[in-house]
Amino acid sequence: MLHHIQKLHKHPEHVRERVAIGIAAGVTFIVFLFWASTLDTRLALFDLGGDTQAAAAANAPGLRVVNEKEPDSPATIIKEKVGDAYGSFRDAVGY
Repeated sequence: MLHHIQKLHKHPEHVRERVAIGIAAGVTFIVFLFWASTLDTRLALFDLGGDTQAAAAANAPGLRVVNEKEPDSPATIIKEKVGDAYGSFRDAVGY
């Protein structure tokens, strides 16, 4: 890694800026993928179906709504999403 950094120092400044922007964009994209892959789990914790009885029970004093299914770990969700994306890509390409 140090070799690549030293090699990059020999390039003109506009090339170094382009590499820095590319690396920052790549890291940002990876963070976005992690965020997007866990979004469905976080949204599943909310009642988006408009079930008024469940919402009333959740707001009633002394009652607690328990999620019956434990959410999957982020690693499991990411693995599943990457597998789905790869499968979709293979289907689109025709392999």
